[in-house]
Amino acid sequence: MAYLEQSLEGTLVDALTAVSGTVPVYGYLTPASERKRTCTLVKTSPRKQRSTNIPVTDVEATVTVMASEEDCDSSDLLAQMADPICNKLESLEKDIDATSDALSTDTYRVDGFQFSGGESPAYDQQALIWYMVLQCTFSGVILYPAVVETGE
Repeated sequence: MAYLEQSLEGTLVDALTAVSGTVPVYGYLTPASERKRTCTLVKTSPRKQRSTNIPVTDVEATVTVMASEEDCDSSDLLAQMADPICNKLESLEKDIDATSDALSTDTYRVDGFQFSGGESPAYDQQALIWYMVLQCTFSGVILYPAVVETGE
């Protein structure tokens, strides 16, 4: 995963951690052995350039809210766990100035954020977990470092 995507993933993890209560939020690169089974997992995908004429770059993110069978015995409880996460993602979509301040990094300025909702809760019988997958997209501009001329 490139630095830009990893940085955006980190800012989204931080934003979601602030509202997730006791449920931990992890980035995709956190080893599975270090994650709790009941958690929220954030994964960013490789960036996509919209076109060669427009400098806007999109980065998609998948947010998966998971709950072990021991912590959650129904899809209703999982939906309750996911509510604060969904509310935060919806708020990021509505207030782009606050979103830009919260999610921009040293290499990427967030100019847009789209929360596409997600799937209904589902159950994985092999892993014995309930899960819900949510989709969102960052839109913005890659910031290149300023070149300082020495005058030589």
